[in-house]
Amino acid sequence: MSNSTYVLDDKLLASTGTRFLNYVLDLVFFLITLMAFGILIGILSSLFGLTSVVQSLQELGDLGWNIIVIIFSIIYYTVMEGLFGRSIAKFITGTVVVDENGERPSFGTIFKKKFVSFNSF
Repeated sequence: MSNSTYVLDDKLLASTGTRFLNYVLDLVFFLITLMAFGILIGILSSLFGLTSVVQSLQELGDLGWNIIVIIFSIIYYTVMEGLFGRSIAKFITGTVVVDENGERPSFGTIFKKKFVSFNSF
């Protein structure tokens, strides 16, 4: 995404249906990425004989896995939206991430937005 400024009007704003589609598609791509990361960890631990890593991951429990998923999610969205101004779903639907002024938000702003969204549960 370029550093251009967008004019915030009804044409630029994503509809509720588009936002929901972005959410569903992002969730699917996030889960695929998370599974690929898990497979990569499994392959690397097998290749280098790091069975203690796999055993530690198996013993994490629900709280440990929830923390890993939240951290991984924050990193995923911050990197995607910070580097490209879009997540994979937003590329598909043709939407972009902008702030209230129609400008590209900074990495810090995106990180804070994602971090706060997990505190609302």
